[in-house]
Amino acid sequence: MFFPLFLQASSQQLKFTTSDSCDRIKDEFQFLQAQYHSLKLECDKLASEKSEMQRHYIMVS
Repeated sequence: MFFPLFLQASSQQLKFTTSDSCDRIKDEFQFLQAQYHSLKLECDKLASEKSEMQRHYIMVS
């Protein structure tokens, strides 16, 4: 989710301060880092399961 620097609210524009913008960017970055970490864990789990399945297949063959 990207937060624009300007929002339109009932015919007037609200301008965020640099500090507000930095805080929003920081929050977005932390959210993306958490998402990346979650996806990396899922990928590692799937890679582990794949290896286990390949080992099982070799033992059965």
